[in-house]
Amino acid sequence: MPQTTRRAFLSFGAAGLGLTLVSSLSPLAPRASASGPVVRFPQGVASGDPTPTTVALWTRAEPAEGHQGPVALQVEVARDARFKDIVLRAATEARPEADYTVRVIATDLAPDRTYFYRFIAGGTVSEPLGRTRTAPAPDSDRPVRIAAVSCQNYEQGTYESWRVLVEEDEAAAPEARIDVVLHLGDFIYEAIGYGTARRVPPFPSGGHAYDGGLRHHAVTLDDYRHLYRTYLSDPDLIAARARFPFVCTWDDHEFSNDCWQSQATYEIGGSPAQTRRLAANRAWFEYIPALLSDAPAVPGAERHATDFAPATVADVPFEQAPLGSAEPEPNNARAIGSLTIYRAFQWGRMLDLIVTDTRSYRSAHAVPDQLAIAYGAVPRGLQPLGLVSLMDAGRTAMGGQPPAELPLPDGRRVPNPRAAAEPGSMLGTVQRDWFLSALKTSRAVWKVWGNSVPLTPLRFDLDAVGRTPEPLALSLDAWDGYPSERDRILAQLVADGVTNVVSLTGDHHMHFAGLALADNYRGDPVMVEFAVAGISSQPAQVSFHKVVPTDSPFRPLIAFDRPVASPAPRTDAFNMAMMYGVASVAATAAAGSEEAGLKVRNPAQNRHLRFIDSAANGFAVFTFAADGVEARYVTVTPGVPSPDARVRRRMALRADAWRPGGMPQIRVTALEGEALFPASAYRDL
Repeated sequence: MPQTTRRAFLSFGAAGLGLTLVSSLSPLAPRASASGPVVRFPQGVASGDPTPTTVALWTRAEPAEGHQGPVALQVEVARDARFKDIVLRAATEARPEADYTVRVIATDLAPDRTYFYRFIAGGTVSEPLGRTRTAPAPDSDRPVRIAAVSCQNYEQGTYESWRVLVEEDEAAAPEARIDVVLHLGDFIYEAIGYGTARRVPPFPSGGHAYDGGLRHHAVTLDDYRHLYRTYLSDPDLIAARARFPFVCTWDDHEFSNDCWQSQATYEIGGSPAQTRRLAANRAWFEYIPALLSDAPAVPGAERHATDFAPATVADVPFEQAPLGSAEPEPNNARAIGSLTIYRAFQWGRMLDLIVTDTRSYRSAHAVPDQLAIAYGAVPRGLQPLGLVSLMDAGRTAMGGQPPAELPLPDGRRVPNPRAAAEPGSMLGTVQRDWFLSALKTSRAVWKVWGNSVPLTPLRFDLDAVGRTPEPLALSLDAWDGYPSERDRILAQLVADGVTNVVSLTGDHHMHFAGLALADNYRGDPVMVEFAVAGISSQPAQVSFHKVVPTDSPFRPLIAFDRPVASPAPRTDAFNMAMMYGVASVAATAAAGSEEAGLKVRNPAQNRHLRFIDSAANGFAVFTFAADGVEARYVTVTPGVPSPDARVRRRMALRADAWRPGGMPQIRVTALEGEALFPASAYRDL
């Protein structure tokens, strides 16, 4: 039986929305009566942000049509799945103001223990049964297992990846089961029209049309809630959320594609969208169980996270500087300040998890859209590294003497739009300082960074074949578009003697792994990075095939349009371009043989990269132990009904722990299933 100090704090998913904060003290409250409205739990249950003694529990209790008021609920937490040993029972309400979502923070739990939980409304018990696990005690030395996931576009694919993750964990020995799922963002996609695998119903508001009317993005709070309700109705995602505690951060699509602060980027030059940002923040807070204002302190990482608080905003243009570096536009500051989600966790002595927000405080993309187009590039992608570095450095470029004008490829000269600007920032000053302090003061064996966009770049070496004077960066929306702050962070880690830092990331819709190198990737390795493909979002290689026409000069870099002899059944040219260089791709295409490409491999091409699977969906599971981290990548084929055929490939990698003065390394240790192109890169396995 529970002690009289055991309690639960209940906040209905909206503690800052004018709703009452309720607590129910032990001894256990009596079971509620079966009276009340007919209730469903269509989005299941979920848990999040586990600590050694607390965890956030969540559900949505949807009353029958016509019911207008709150829904009375009870939550029960037990040590056993049959609820013979209940340790917590408490009363709460699901209210229409929070779309009938409920957030329960259970406290005074035992460390490193599995619990079961459920919600009860009248005679209805939530399904499926909730299962969660608290973090180990602060003095625990046991290994920790994290499953990393990203990018689950509902319209672009089904959720077999979630099903595989659940089934494999159910079959695992208790000591080999996952401790927590780290969701790295793009939990929802803010628009309808991204794909055709299945359909999201129209927005309540009708949405706002863009991309020539092919897509509509969310506009109102009800629109964003509509997306969460739709995504969370998927049975495989329901099963995963019921089985594992989640730690979530966001990327762009929880608000707006390629966003920065409260700025949308659908049109050239972008547009202010403070009202949408506020709505997106509130919907995230309602549907994602997270410990924010109630989070316990973590040594060395002061709590900055805060629950959602209402604000009044208007869509007003604002400056492009990082938030916190200049006097902010009030509407932008209020929209961003309505919810703070960067935070830190401890899993014993083994691991500190530091989760950042790479969207809310970042400066605008370094190269303005109009300038990118003038250079023959596309906004936020395929831009020359020198231009990106110059623009990102702003007024600090060239030793504090940036050029007043820029030469264009057609001979014209235009004013430098960033000559007086501050250097770019992904994290903003306050969050960056918090992040570096958390890393420096951590005493854990491993410092794991929940980082929604890749630190390690993917670049085309067109300079090696005389096509361009320097390499082109694939994505300037990720850290390759913010090189000055990336270098600053890596240099500080070296100066502070911080080791065993691992970035877990997503966003790019492909599996890959590599090393974070100092000095804009000209220096030594400082950090390890593992990137995961999307759960269901269209893999990068598939997207490239669709959007790059056959007559495009870039087509040969991403697609072989005739057969290539290789042990791998899929010959994804993008993999080879990243691993070996564009000369290898050209030679392979000309000869129709992978071996021809291997002979002209560029050893300097993306030298930090250890493997890449650009045609993947799936997830990865990481086991952190005292001597190293083992990564197990799983590539899943969406839409395959047979359990035996769902998993296409398994790839295992390892990074040993390293000490100050040493350098991290990654090696591929095993490949099972379908061969991966270029197969010669994994010939020794």
